[in-house]
Amino acid sequence: MTQLLEWRSWCAATVLVAGMACAGGGGRSGAGGIRSDVIYRNEIGKTSAVNAYDAVRRLRPAFLTGRGPSTLLRASQSTSAPVVYLDNQRFGAAESLRDIPVDGIVEIRFLTAAQAQVRWGMNHPAGVILVITGSARGTSP
Repeated sequence: MTQLLEWRSWCAATVLVAGMACAGGGGRSGAGGIRSDVIYRNEIGKTSAVNAYDAVRRLRPAFLTGRGPSTLLRASQSTSAPVVYLDNQRFGAAESLRDIPVDGIVEIRFLTAAQAQVRWGMNHPAGVILVITGSARGTSP
């Protein structure tokens, strides 16, 4: 009986430690503290990107890759790319990022399918690329 309790305690401690190790760090990458889920205006300014698509492709190409629950669906059912929202309004597919000039962008943020579902409801199986402009924040570019 004592061995069983010790074994359960060991298992519980292992699960706790593993869970803490896997817990996200707020989207921060290890090198330089750059958030892997957000592209800020100052990062975009350091590139020669003219539109949001170019900025994402150069700085966070993983944003353009479908992920999440869609990978569990058959290929015919899956959505291969995230939906784009501009200032919290649905804007289109990932290609529509080409229609957003970088001049007014404050940030570009990737939201997972789960985060997108909480904010906008279902039908975002590959996540969302959210583009926030200065006009949405009440600031000038």
